[in-house]
Amino acid sequence: MCLTNFFDTYGSMISTLALLGTLGVLIKYTVETTRLRKETVKQTELNQRPCVVLDYENGRISYKNIGNSPAFNLTVEQLDLRDVDDETLFILHFNQIYLLEPGALAEVTWDVEYINKDAEKILTVFEMEIDFPFFIGVLSLTEFPQVAEYDPMIIHYRNLDNTPYQSTIQPKVEEQEIEVTSTGKVKE
Repeated sequence: MCLTNFFDTYGSMISTLALLGTLGVLIKYTVETTRLRKETVKQTELNQRPCVVLDYENGRISYKNIGNSPAFNLTVEQLDLRDVDDETLFILHFNQIYLLEPGALAEVTWDVEYINKDAEKILTVFEMEIDFPFFIGVLSLTEFPQVAEYDPMIIHYRNLDNTPYQSTIQPKVEEQEIEVTSTGKVKE
């Protein structure tokens, strides 16, 4: 069989297979390009967003923007401290910060709303001596053994485009550490 007869017999099949192979390669590159574009957008957003965490140094607790963009309208959800029976003892209401530049610190302040009058008596002794949030460890070991751990702190803030973000912080009382459990964009 000569080459001419081969192409006359199988030419259309070879062309079809070549076109299908080309189509497969184009689909593969389209999928990879789409993945690359999504990852590039994600990395750009991560590089240009605010990221607010808590900083604990020298006995002071502060908000800290470790991101590359200012954080606006920073608020923290109220924090309920409950006992082991899940009854609220007191509620902490945190200050609002309107602007936190990248790398900047802002002092965390709060107001205490006492639900349990016994907690009020005990807390007034410790508030001046031991820093938030770690005074709870002293309380649970001494006069107020039924105090439970803190719930996570939820910090809300926005970027320049008014996109909402939040950071979830878990105070670790025993270790006297602050753990960032999540941070990211929030869907509205």
